[in-house]
This record gives sequence, C-alpha cells and structure tokens, in this order.
Amino acid sequence: MVIVDDLSVQLVKTENDNYYLRVHNYYQKDWKYLESITTLGKETIALQEVDRNVSTCTQMACNHTEIGFAPLSRTRHLAGMNDFKVRINGRRHGSMVVVIPKPYIQAFMERAE
Repeated sequence: MVIVDDLSVQLVKTENDNYYLRVHNYYQKDWKYLESITTLGKETIALQEVDRNVSTCTQMACNHTEIGFAPLSRTRHLAGMNDFKVRINGRRHGSMVVVIPKPYIQAFMERAE
C-alpha cells in the first residue's frame, strides 16, 4: 500500500486586504485535525474555516482533505529578507514543517499591491 500525504500552501489576499496562508493537505489514514501554524518566532496562529472532506475509501484506507486559512500580518509575517518557515500542527499524527521561499513571497506581494 502506498501512503499519500500531499501538503501544499499558498499565500492569499482577500478583497478587503487581509492576508492568509492557505494550507491544503491531502492524505490517507485517520484525520489529522489540522488546527494551527507556528512561526519560527513561536507565534501560534489558529487555522480558520477548516474544511474536512473524505473523497474515497478502499478496504485499506480513506483519502482525506483538510483545507484551512491562517491569518497573516503583512508587516510581521510577509516582510523581511528571509524565507517564511512554519510548522503546521494537527491534533493527531504530529506536525509538518514547510518553508515558503522569499522569492515566492516577493512575487506574491508585488502582484498583491
């Protein structure tokens, strides 16, 4: 059996100038119950509007999708000269670390302006 665990993140700006980190996790096994991100500065930010779905099940496992949005501060989280590194936390099955490269953040901010 192949275990799938696909995590992706995306920066999002809303029409009312709010910034979010969209967390999308597609995986097998039991629910992780994603609930927050933690920055390198040890700031924990709760995920909002977490959506959980089961797409398919077999005799071995079900495929789960969880999508949530972590509110970000433009000046505190998206400014600076470094990559943005966060730990994505779930109630079950541990956490995952993801790095958002500075060039991606810069390109996003240029388009968001």
